[in-house]
Amino acid sequence: DAAFGAAALAGLDDLRAGIAALQDEQGARWAETFIAFYLGERLTCGLDASCGLQSLTPDVTRASEATKASYGAALERVARQIAKGLQGKTDEARLQTAWALMALLSGGVTMARSVGSRDARDAIAAHLKQAALALL
Repeated sequence: DAAFGAAALAGLDDLRAGIAALQDEQGARWAETFIAFYLGERLTCGLDASCGLQSLTPDVTRASEATKASYGAALERVARQIAKGLQGKTDEARLQTAWALMALLSGGVTMARSVGSRDARDAIAAHLKQAALALL
């Protein structure tokens, strides 16, 4: 459990750091770039290189309470990092959008990876991209 928890937390820390770097590099366009990356490269890469949010979250549900608590805190840090780069009238509105974006992308990639047809996967990704951009 400790080894799994450490790996899951490292994955989320990498995600948060990557988002922060993208925000610094891309400015106001970071979110569109992130969405395209997540629904492109992260959708088609091998599971060994996939995002910890997408690939490890389902397994955390079976982990210890301590791992869940640590993972939850790390998820919160990722959501707050995303929210920093979003438009919105209030901090709470930006955080709400960040949580929705995280859920849409990670759940959507999981779903798209589960279909056997490349055409179906690509269609799911295209619809997810439209929905994610509409959140912004």
